[in-house]
Amino acid sequence: MEKKYIIIGGIAGGISSAARLRRLDENAKITVFEKTEHVAFPSSSLPYCIGGVTRIKDIAGMQSAQEMMSRYSIDVKLKCEVTAIHRHEKAVSVYDLNTGKTYREKYDKLILATGTTPHRPDINGADMQGIYTLKDIKDLNAISAHIDTFKVRRAVVVGGGNIGLEVSENLSRRGIKTCVVEHSEHPLPTFDADMARFARQALEDNSVALITHTPVVAFHPAEEGIRLELTDERFLFADIVIICTGVRPEAALAKKAELGIGVTGGIIVDERQQTTDKDIYAVGDAVEVESVFGGKILLSMASSAIRQGRTAADNICGIGSKFKQTLGVSVVKVFDTTMASAGLTEKELNDREIRYEKIYVSGLSREPYYPGAKAVVLKLIFDKKAGRILGAQIVGEEGVDKRIDVLATAIRAGLTADKLIDIELVYAPPFSTAKDVINMAGFMAADVMNGLSDVVHWHDIKLSDDAVLLDVRTQKERDTGTIAGSLHIPLAELRERLEELPKDKEIVTFCRDGKCSYTAERMLKQKGFKTKNLSGGYSLYEIFNRKG
Repeated sequence: MEKKYIIIGGIAGGISSAARLRRLDENAKITVFEKTEHVAFPSSSLPYCIGGVTRIKDIAGMQSAQEMMSRYSIDVKLKCEVTAIHRHEKAVSVYDLNTGKTYREKYDKLILATGTTPHRPDINGADMQGIYTLKDIKDLNAISAHIDTFKVRRAVVVGGGNIGLEVSENLSRRGIKTCVVEHSEHPLPTFDADMARFARQALEDNSVALITHTPVVAFHPAEEGIRLELTDERFLFADIVIICTGVRPEAALAKKAELGIGVTGGIIVDERQQTTDKDIYAVGDAVEVESVFGGKILLSMASSAIRQGRTAADNICGIGSKFKQTLGVSVVKVFDTTMASAGLTEKELNDREIRYEKIYVSGLSREPYYPGAKAVVLKLIFDKKAGRILGAQIVGEEGVDKRIDVLATAIRAGLTADKLIDIELVYAPPFSTAKDVINMAGFMAADVMNGLSDVVHWHDIKLSDDAVLLDVRTQKERDTGTIAGSLHIPLAELRERLEELPKDKEIVTFCRDGKCSYTAERMLKQKGFKTKNLSGGYSLYEIFNRKG
C-alpha cells in the first residue's frame, strides 16, 4: 500500500528529508508544504545579497520546486501554509494562499521542518516603517526596495550576533554609514569578550560603529528618518533599521498539536528525530538538541538540519539512524577577519560551574617568508587535570575555518588537549607553518597539564610588591610598547643577569607571543625561581586591554 509522507517546511531539513525518503521509498507519495514562494533557499545568503556579493536570482534558482518535482517525484506545494495538525485523524489543515481555500490532507508519517522566526524585541515603535527583520526573500526585497527608494545613507543594525555583523558589513559595502547596537557587553555570543575584541577592531577599521552594553529603549519617527532612543539617554538617527536579535524556534504548530516542547522552546525529539507522537518527526532549527557537554540547546545550522532530515527519513523507512549530541560550531566573516568557535565559552563554563584552564597561541597562517602570511590567534579552553577540550576560538584572515574544523573533530573524537600534538596536518609554505597553532596549542597544554609551565592571563596582570613582570624581548621590540613597570632583560642576556632577579617573589615572564618567555620561564624554574608565563604574550595583552 502506498505510504503518504507530509513534510511541513521546504528549507534545508525539509528538503533533505524529502529527498532521502524518495531514495528509500520509490512508491511513496511525498508532499512538501512551504508557505513562501521558494524551496531550498539558504537564508544564510541573505546578508550577502544586501551587499551585492551574491544575487537573489542565482540563489533562488539553485533548486526550484519544479526541479524537486521532476527529479524526485515530490509534490511541492508553494504558498501553502499548514495551520493545524489533527493527530487523531493523522491529517493536516492546509491554507492555500493562492486560492484562499483551506483543505485537509492525510498522512502516514509527518515531518515538521518549520525552522525559526526572527525575534522581534518588545520595543516601543518597533513596527514602524523602515524597521525590518531578515528571514526570507520577502524581507530582503523589502529592505532592498527601501534602500533604493529612500536613498539610504545611514543604517542601524540592532543586534551584534553573526547575522547582525554580516548585515552591517554588507550595508557598509553599499556605502551606507552603519552602526551596530548590541545590548550585551560584547558582540558574538559564541565568543568570549576578549576574542570578540577582534570583531570590534574589524568593524572600526572599516568605519562601522559598535555600541555595546546599551539596549534600544524605543523607536520614534523623525524628520531625519528614525530616531533610536538608547538606555543611556543617547539618540541615534537612521534611514533604515534592521533588527538582528536572534531567532526563536517556530514551534507554534507543534505546541498547538500538543507535542512535547522543551525547556528551550524547541520541539522535543529523540535520537531518531521522533517527537512525542510516534508518527510525527521534527528536524532543523525548530527542535532542541542535546549538547555534548550536557543539557539541551537550540542549533541554527543548515548542515545539522540536513543531517537531521536524513535521520528522520531513515527511521521512517526502518533504518535505525541516530542524530548524536551536538557540539555547536560557528564561523563568521567580519570584513577581512574570520572568527570561528567550537564548544563552550568561559561564561558558559562559569555558569555550569566547570573548572578550566585556558591558553592563547599566536601564529601565522603560512610560513612568514611566503607572501601573504596572516596572523592567527587561537584560544583553547580545557580541563587542566583530565585534558578534555571544552572550547576553542580562532581569529585570523586566513585558514581559520579549516583549523576550527580540526578542533571540532578533535573534541567530538574525545581527544585531550595534549593529544593535539599528535594531529598530523598538511605542511607546505603556501598553506601552513611547520609549527601550526593547533600543534602549538597541544605543546602548551601538555606543559601546563604536566606542571612544566604555569600560565597567567592578560586580565591577571597586576603590579604588586610580591611579583616582578619580566620583559624578555629585545630592546627594539620593547620600544614598540611594554607593560608599565616591567623589568627588562632580553632572553639572550638572561643567564648572565640572574642576580638581578629576586628569588622571594613571583616572576611573570612575557614576550611578543609567549614563546620566548616560555623558554625564559623554563630556564628560571630550573634555577630555583618562582615563575609563570603570560599566555599569548604582550601582543594579546595590549589588544585585550584596549579601552572600548
